[in-house]
Amino acid sequence: MLEDTTFQTEETQSKPSMRQILYLLFVGFAVTFAARLISGRLPQFPEDQPILSTGTWNILIVTTLALLLSRSPARKLPCSHELAMALVFLFVANMGARANLSGLASQAPWFLGAAFFWIAFHGMFCLLAAWVLRVDIHSTVIASAANVGGAASAPVVAAHHNPKLVPVSILMALMGYAIGTYGALVAAWLCRCVAGV
Repeated sequence: MLEDTTFQTEETQSKPSMRQILYLLFVGFAVTFAARLISGRLPQFPEDQPILSTGTWNILIVTTLALLLSRSPARKLPCSHELAMALVFLFVANMGARANLSGLASQAPWFLGAAFFWIAFHGMFCLLAAWVLRVDIHSTVIASAANVGGAASAPVVAAHHNPKLVPVSILMALMGYAIGTYGALVAAWLCRCVAGV
């Protein structure tokens, strides 16, 4: 009897098979399709300037389903992280290709100034937190990279400081993605409350 290799892990099979790659793509596109289908039927709240719009529902549902799938056998498939990052890069490239660059010359200085301010604020906050919590500078830098650059940059920084921290850096980045998605909803609600005062 032939053994089914669909769910072999990285320990037993170093290179992913075509079947595994197609399975991962199917799961990813199925989750996206289901999220779009469900989010289109959910109400927008509040109705005048919705915080919970169709797009917000879509992102929340995708994040929730992804967290649930991270506890399924699919997480053991080889190449799942690499394939996911490739899809993220395609998504970001698609957004950049559709960006409106009109008025860029007038807005760029303000945007760059704000970016430098927030990165400096982020760095000072990380150093203060490292001093208060007595965390070594290597872990602090990796946490900072996971917060700013996500799963794309955190493993690179971790590999430079300590290769053993690469899995931890990916976990930090993924936790940041998940917490940031739900935290952004809370932040939007708080901004609406402040604006209404």
